[in-house]
Amino acid sequence: MAEGIKKPTGDGHMKKAALWLSRHKMSGIKRRWIVNNMSIVVLLLAIMFIAVGAATTNYFYDSLHTSLQSRANSSAKNFSSYMSSTYDEFYGYAQQQITEFSDKDKMEMQVLDSNGLIISSSTGLMAGTVPATNDVNLCIETGEMQSFTGYDPSTEERIMAVTAPVFRKNSQDLIGEVRFVTSLKLLDRQVGQIYLMLAGAALAVLLLLTVTNQFFIHSIVNPVLKINELAQKIAQGQYGARLDMDFRDEMGELCNTINNMSTEIARMEKLKNDFISSVSHELRTPLTAIGGWAETVENNLDDKNTVETGLDIIRKETTRLSRMVEELLAHPGPGLAKATDREWDILEKGGVISTPFADHMDFKTETGKIMIVNPGQPEPMPRYTSAHGGEYPLRLIAVPSGYTLNSIFLEREDLTGKRGPMKLMLHPLDAAGRNIGDGDKVIAYNDLAQVEFTASLTPWVARGAAAVAGVYGMSLAGSGLLVNALHHQRLSDIGEATTLNDNTVEVRPAFHH
Repeated sequence: MAEGIKKPTGDGHMKKAALWLSRHKMSGIKRRWIVNNMSIVVLLLAIMFIAVGAATTNYFYDSLHTSLQSRANSSAKNFSSYMSSTYDEFYGYAQQQITEFSDKDKMEMQVLDSNGLIISSSTGLMAGTVPATNDVNLCIETGEMQSFTGYDPSTEERIMAVTAPVFRKNSQDLIGEVRFVTSLKLLDRQVGQIYLMLAGAALAVLLLLTVTNQFFIHSIVNPVLKINELAQKIAQGQYGARLDMDFRDEMGELCNTINNMSTEIARMEKLKNDFISSVSHELRTPLTAIGGWAETVENNLDDKNTVETGLDIIRKETTRLSRMVEELLAHPGPGLAKATDREWDILEKGGVISTPFADHMDFKTETGKIMIVNPGQPEPMPRYTSAHGGEYPLRLIAVPSGYTLNSIFLEREDLTGKRGPMKLMLHPLDAAGRNIGDGDKVIAYNDLAQVEFTASLTPWVARGAAAVAGVYGMSLAGSGLLVNALHHQRLSDIGEATTLNDNTVEVRPAFHH
């Protein structure tokens, strides 16, 4: 082996294996889900395996036992119908039946005398021998058909045997027995194969469930891990970090919420820094004036006018600075209230520090919005009214359409033909909650009117909104009304804008009877 090339050691392989196991080991949600879910599945599969296996086994063995009983009973009746006189007659008929027996490859037929000794056998078993199983003795003792299933002591082979008594014609005198014996080797092999098939099916089900569970768990756990990583970044000061993940479910909504939170924190952090920079600048201006005039006065003590002017400016700037400091101390916010002496020193020198953003709840109105006061208006404060058309869950939004930029477009048949019926666009989740499918006829309604549309489902419409492209011809109005009927005729508040995007509606399927 060339020098410099090292052969992998056992320790290296063990370390790699341990690293792989540590990366792929189940923990937390994964482990709990797999343990709880798979334990139930394994229990159910075990019960089904035992039940189906037992039922199948009983069916095969019962079928074979019934077949042997039928053969034995039929043969015994045939013997009895001929046996009316001598033992020689019985012996001769036994030899005839053995010779004519056609199922020698499937089972063995034996004819025995009244003492249980074999007279003749389809396998050539020596006459005068006694079968080693107890079905023959029980048949002689009881005079009834008897069965045996188990290992034959003489051959150590699993067998099934049925022995039926043979009586003289029209009497209860026992003259012998008919016995049918078959090996269970083939049947046991078939039953074993069935159990193997059942076990394979159970393993396939477990494998399929494991794969599907892993996929499902990953769809839940991976977003949670990503959200945790983002939360750690935000905690470390990486404001504005985002999750680049696309989910169309509750997890997607959570990711969007986290992204919005991160963006808002970044915006607030910027506002905080801008605020602190502005404050530090405002503080530095009077300090600069005080320092400059103090130095001027010191260098011109003999100039009375300069000294008086400088002292006056120093006094005014000191008062101004004191007022600013008192204002900051009165409303420092959580961040500045906890600032250290070193941080205050940085602020005094015009620097910027990083502190939690101050709480400005004192400056918010009851509505949570900035309210502009205009004394020139009869009502200096704008009034915020509820949405027009009543209190309904969906915001009605008028969206632009490429087919209705101007009235000329409405006269173009090639364009109006492509446009199709009046559409109302909904988010798929909003539509699902209302039992609405894509292309369904729907009714949008509020306190003003009811208008028929064709539903168009798209994720580009926000949840809680219903979007409609305006300006349709009356020929396309299935209910005889256009979307304008759902809009209030009056103008909005002080801005006197239209109310096209300040209306609420509800949407339901249109059922035609």
